[in-house]
Amino acid sequence: MMLLVLNSNKIITMEDNQINDNDLIAGIEKSAHAEADMIINEAEKVVNERRAAAESQVANILKGAQQKSQVQADKIKKNMDSVIATETRRNSLKVHEQIINITLDKVREKLESFIETSDYRQILIGWIVEAAIGLNEPEVEVNASAREMAVIDDNLLGETEEKLYEITGLRVKMKKSNNDPLHAQGVVLKSKSGRTAFSNQVSTRILRYQSEIRKIIYKELFNE
Repeated sequence: MMLLVLNSNKIITMEDNQINDNDLIAGIEKSAHAEADMIINEAEKVVNERRAAAESQVANILKGAQQKSQVQADKIKKNMDSVIATETRRNSLKVHEQIINITLDKVREKLESFIETSDYRQILIGWIVEAAIGLNEPEVEVNASAREMAVIDDNLLGETEEKLYEITGLRVKMKKSNNDPLHAQGVVLKSKSGRTAFSNQVSTRILRYQSEIRKIIYKELFNE
């Protein structure tokens, strides 16, 4: 056995040195493994942190996209509701106008059916008085449709003059027009000179009182 003298107190053999070398290597390996484990753990920790951060960021992006999509959806719904409301209102107005036109047509038909009745005489007197007040002339000519002109005679005109006097205190001389009868129902009064006129035909009266007529129709038919 070979001996190595290190000092006067200790003698180490080669076999002892070999054992010490093995212990050193084992210690190094153990330290290396521990270091490696620490590095791996640190790396995994960093990876996990970054993964969590990435997942959080992705979740925020998705949440933001969802919120944005919801906002867009709400905006689309709001616009759609507005379009539907507008279209509903438009259709409602269209239906209302159709009903009003039908109602006015019925009114015209009803008024035309009165011509042959005894009550129509008083209707004509009222229309002529109203037109005479609007025209405000001392002498007037009265014209109407052919069927109405058959009803208008001197007696009716005389009664109309008295009615006008009772209402206004004005004396107005009236006579039937020599012009061709009107095509539409109602009366038209002209001054003696022919320069001024006042129409009280049915179509004109409807236009003149359309606001009042519409209010009545809306109240009676639409409860508005």
